[in-house]
Parts: sequence; C-alpha cells; structure tokens
Amino acid sequence: MYKIIKTNVGCFVYDGISSRIYTILPKNGSNLTNEDINQILENAGIFQNSAFSDIVWDNTVKMHTHKLCWLVLQITRRCNLACKYCAYSGNFYDFFPHDAVDMAVDTAFKGIVFFLKHADPQEELRISFYGGEPLLCFNTLQKLVSYARKQQEKMGLPPIQFLISSNGTTITTSIAQWLAQNPDITIFITLNGFKHDKYRIYRDGKGSLSCIIDNIDNLRNMFNSVWENQVQFISNIYSLTELPSLKTFFKKKIGKYPVIITGIHVGYDNNPVKALFQKDNCNDDNIFLHFAKEYLTSKDVFLEALFKRDFSRINDRPIFNTDKNFMASCMPADSRLFIRTDGSFNICEKTSDHICIGNLEYGFNGKIVETLCSKLLSIVKKKCRFCWAQRICNICFAELLINKHSGKFELPDEFCKKSKHKAFLFLKAYCENKVYPNLKINVEDKEVREHFFEK
Repeated sequence: MYKIIKTNVGCFVYDGISSRIYTILPKNGSNLTNEDINQILENAGIFQNSAFSDIVWDNTVKMHTHKLCWLVLQITRRCNLACKYCAYSGNFYDFFPHDAVDMAVDTAFKGIVFFLKHADPQEELRISFYGGEPLLCFNTLQKLVSYARKQQEKMGLPPIQFLISSNGTTITTSIAQWLAQNPDITIFITLNGFKHDKYRIYRDGKGSLSCIIDNIDNLRNMFNSVWENQVQFISNIYSLTELPSLKTFFKKKIGKYPVIITGIHVGYDNNPVKALFQKDNCNDDNIFLHFAKEYLTSKDVFLEALFKRDFSRINDRPIFNTDKNFMASCMPADSRLFIRTDGSFNICEKTSDHICIGNLEYGFNGKIVETLCSKLLSIVKKKCRFCWAQRICNICFAELLINKHSGKFELPDEFCKKSKHKAFLFLKAYCENKVYPNLKINVEDKEVREHFFEK
C-alpha cells in the first residue's frame, strides 16, 4: 500500500504502512512509468501489505480521564454580521443558525468551574470566548474573566490564557482599554484582505472592512502594546490565487500578517455556499506547489500561517514497524470542551451541533462518548484500511456529518477524495524541496539506499 510521487527532482514512494519515504535513485527513476515502478516495487518485495491489519485508538486509556486544558464558551449565538460562508448562516444542516440567545452568566460560571475541576494542572490552560460575536456581550465577558481568575487561584491551578474570536466590528474604546488592562487576553480578528467585503457583510449587505480598519487604527493609536501583543488575525481564503493580494493587504494596510490562514469550507452538499464560490474555484496543483516551494525555501512568515502545520505533520511523522494503524483524532471529553449557550457539551466548536456529549447538570455522558468513538472507528475501519494516506490524514470528529435523511453519522466521500489529494500534494512538495533546511527535514535516504534500488 504505497503512493508513487513523481517530482522535478526525482521519483519517490511513500509507504502507507511504515510512513517511510523511499527514493528511487535517479539512474532508475527518472523516466520510468508508473507501471514500471509498480513492477520494480513488486520485485523488490518491500511493500508486502495491501491493507492495515487493524485500526485502533492510540489513546483509549485517556478516554475516561476527562483531563481538560481548553474550554470554548459559546457566550452568544447573536451576530451583527451575515457572512455568506459562515457555518451558522443557516446553509449548513449540521450547524444551527444564529439566534438572539445569550449564555446566562450563571451558566457560564458553572461552565468555568466544571472546566477547572477537570483541568490538567500540567498543561497550559485556555478559555476561549466564542459566538456569534462574543464582544456583543462585553459586560458578561468582563465578569467571566474576573471570575475565572479567582477560581483558578482558589484551586491552585496555572494561570489561564484568555482568547476571544471576533469579527472586529465591535471593538470600542472601552473594550480596547479593558484589553490594555488585561494582557493575558488575546483577540483573534477575522480579516480577509481586499476581498473581505465580498462575503463578510452586515445584514443590510454593507461590507464590514472599513469599520474593522477604523477600529484597528483606533486601538493601535490608543494602546500600541495591545496592538503589538494581544491582537492576532485569521484569514479565510477559497483560492490560493488570493495569497499575493492577501499578503500585500496585510503588509501595507495592517502592518502584521495573519497567524492562521484557512480554506473556506463550502460543505459537501449542493448548498448555496458551494454555488457561491464555484465561480472563484481557481485552485490548481501547480499554484499550490509554487507557494509550497516558496514557503519551504524562503522561510516566508506570511505563508507559514497556511503551510507550517501540515508540513510539520509530514516532517515529524513517526515511522512505524507495525501494520496496525492508530487513530490520532482528538478524543471527546479529553483536552478540549465546547459548551453551548444552553450549557450542553460538544467536542469542539467545529463538530456538528447535532452532537451532545453531556451538560453542566450531569457532566459527561460516558455512554455517548464511547458510542461516538465506536462510530468513528467503525467508519474509519470500513473506509480507510486500504487507504495509503491514512497515517497522515487529519480525519477527526469534525468531519463526521449527520445524514439529514437517515439521521446517521457519515464520512463524506468528497472528504476522502480531497484529503488524499491534499496529502499527495504536500508529500510531493516535501520531496521536491527536502534538500532545503527550513524545516530541518530528516534525510532518510542513506539507510534506504543501502538496500533499495542500489544495484
């Protein structure tokens, strides 16, 4: 079970069982067809297995410990924007649309206490405030941060890092001053460059960019230390062709680059969001490889926000001596917890709103947690045992969707197709540019060449 990777600098083979990357030496691999390579590999007898013997959870022991380090509180479902691609826009079956509902302060207090009682004292603790737009509940935010600090000190736990996910339109002078008084709070603002107003709009259709820029300028002028140390940006793009203009925007208009660049998820159904972006679908493998090479060879800080995580996953991947695979997805009720406005629990903010793993009244529902883990594992065993990319796939509970007709969990075929193609492109770029030291890439060729295609 392997994948042939042809590049401009030679031919490589990724072994899906061991996760090794083998080099077909230039004298053998430069002009071979895939059929020739398949025959060579068969004759070499290295890739004996055509499937994983089994797939299991690699952290089952932690499943029942409930040691948390990150709490996400949905303090409101209200939002003053109507972004066209938002998960809560009403266009996605798995996420409930925005509504005029706020989390009660007492509910939030209980959520904080629950989190701290289950916190792992050896880990860095984080509490994120999520929405909707959480700054619409500024008074509540102030109370929650103060309360969390008091409870953390009372319980003798490590200091908490507070995070706020915001659209940036509601940052007032009072909020800026509060941030200046609380350096342990970081605000993450979504800002999509020159195309921002195309999709991130108010309910009357007006763009939100100018308001955000004004708020950022005011904050920077009043409290430069907040701007330097507590304000971060997230950008959403649909096409990689947006990267040059996005970089120009942040360099010239903002003065700092985003720390996270994510692709806009349009879903798998034929929903209005997918149709909206269809005309902007300019993604191309060569465009990806161009920017991947630029990142690997130039240490570009801007591109790091898009590429670092996936290249690090490949570079730091373990090498296996077993044909058993280990599920590495986040476990429900372990490390991270998302609490909705009504006090019910979800795995994280990215997983389907149809999932509930407990509530503040009764705590975690162990039976539901075990059932969810069994369902995902069953799906993976059925769909992934013969997949060459399983070791480096980023499948998790967020990819599980509810079939609106049957009500059952499913893993969309389109996810698998996109995930395998993404893995292939990252492997290709990695192999093509691994002579560069940016990621301190381990050269595996020496021991491989001693027994593989050296004759």
